[in-house]
Formats: sequence, structure tokens, C-alpha cells
Amino acid sequence: MKRVIKFNVVLAIQTAWDHIWAYNLKVRGTREDWRNRSYYTTATDIEQRVRAFAYDTHKDLPWGTTPYGSSYIRFRGNLFETVRNWVSREINAGRIKAHNFGRGHISGQRLRPADQPMSPVEAKTLEKKAQPRKPRPIHFRTGNGTSYWGAPPLCVSTAKKMKGLPAYGWKPSKARTTKERKEVNCPRCLNILNEKPV
Repeated sequence: MKRVIKFNVVLAIQTAWDHIWAYNLKVRGTREDWRNRSYYTTATDIEQRVRAFAYDTHKDLPWGTTPYGSSYIRFRGNLFETVRNWVSREINAGRIKAHNFGRGHISGQRLRPADQPMSPVEAKTLEKKAQPRKPRPIHFRTGNGTSYWGAPPLCVSTAKKMKGLPAYGWKPSKARTTKERKEVNCPRCLNILNEKPV
């Protein structure tokens, strides 16, 4: 017969958060700080810690006895969603900061207390992502008319010819192409067009 235990999930989530951050601050800057993990945590980390607490309760042990992520206890309802809801409330209250490198969804969010900085690596990545991206290359399309849909760009077909390979293959090209020369921004295509007009 399965044993049903009383377990305060909300208290466990808050305690798990506190335990994680006590450990993170303890190991920050040491060899145990694997890949700057001491600068953030995730909802999955919290969920696994709560499951370890539930296992401790099941075995009548103090919370924190069972190693992190080494046990599994079945919960009624969706524990992960409960953790996410708690995190969302804490974010809205200004007690937690979160980011996901601009992906626009909660999955994989990095969480930290509002007074904690992000790691230098994270800051550098966010700065890089904030910079405007290079425009997608537009190639000159070989062939004429719609019957040549999927034909390789001029720069690709020319390179294949130089290597003695067939210019066209069975697999259509996914490159963005045009027949309007003024719209072409691919340097290779422009060089070929300038050297030998097509």
C-alpha cells in the first residue's frame, strides 16, 4: 500500500530556493562553480530540490538530507507548473529577476534574486544578441521563370561547375534568391555578375 504524506509544497519551494542560493553564494568563484552555475538557477532545479525534500519527509529525515536530484516522489497535480507559478509570482513581486536570452518564453529561464548580478558570460551574450544582425544574404537566381524554383544561387552553381560537379541537384535550394540585380547583396554573386554578366 502506498504511503500518503502531508507535505507543504509552497514552503518546500521557498526553502528549496533558499537552499539553492545559499549553496550558489558559497561556491561562487571556486572550482565547484561549474560553468558559472552559481549565478542562476532554473525552475527544474527547484522542482528537483522539492522532490528531494518530499523524499526526506517520506523517510522522516530533515530536509536537505537526500542528495539533490537523486530521488523521485509522486505528487498529485503538476509540481513543475506549481513551481513555475510560484516563480512567476515572485518575478511580478520584484523579488526574482529572470531572463531567457530574448527567446520570449519561460522554458529554460535563468532565475536569480533581484539583488544578484548575472555572470559576465551571460552579460556578454545578451550584449551580443542586442546588436543588430547582418541582413540575410540575397543571391542571384540562376535560370529563368518559375520552372527554376529551387535552383541554386549563382555563387553556388558557379562553384560547383569549377569543381566539375553538376550545377543542379535533386534537392531544391533553400537560399533566398532573386532575379533583380539591385536586390542582390551576396558578395560572391555580385563579384560574378560584375566579372561576367549573366
